[in-house]
Amino acid sequence: MSNPFEVTSYSEGAAGAQTLRLRQVGVLSVGMFRGAAGVIMELVVGAFFLLLTMVGIGAGGGQNVGAPLAGSVFMVVLLPVFYGIGGFIGGVINAIVYNIVAGMSGGIEMAFSQDNT
Repeated sequence: MSNPFEVTSYSEGAAGAQTLRLRQVGVLSVGMFRGAAGVIMELVVGAFFLLLTMVGIGAGGGQNVGAPLAGSVFMVVLLPVFYGIGGFIGGVINAIVYNIVAGMSGGIEMAFSQDNT
C-alpha cells in the first residue's frame, strides 16, 4: 500500500503556489471533526431556542411552563449528544466514500502558498 501523504504530484501554480493532491483522509479524524462540529452547532441553536422559550414564557405570564421548559432542556442537553453521534457516523461514511472516490479519480487538487510575513 502506498503512502497517502507522499507528495507524488507537485507543481508551481499561480503566484508561486504549490499544488498538491489530497488522495486520502483519516476516517476517524473526519468523524471526530464532524461530531464535534455537530455538538457545537446544536449547542448554539439549542441556546437560541432556550432564549426564545424564556421570552415566550415571560410573554405568556409564566403559565404552562412545564412543556416548553422540558423541550428546551431536551434541545440543550440531549440533542447535542445525538448531533455528535450523527455527525461522527456521517463523517466516517463521508471519509470512506471520499477515500474510495479519490482512489479512482486521483483526489482533489489544492494550491498552497507560504506566507513570508
